[in-house]
Amino acid sequence: MAVSRTGTQVVVTVEGRALTFVPGLPDLTVSQTVSAPVERFTAP
Repeated sequence: MAVSRTGTQVVVTVEGRALTFVPGLPDLTVSQTVSAPVERFTAP
């Protein structure tokens, strides 16, 4: 897992292995990345 954060944005990447049931076929690497704004509270 990798996390990157700035003052306004956060990015997370997760990676793992998906096991296969087919003999001879190697396991597959799966990854997903998501980004979202950082919530900030400001004075009204």
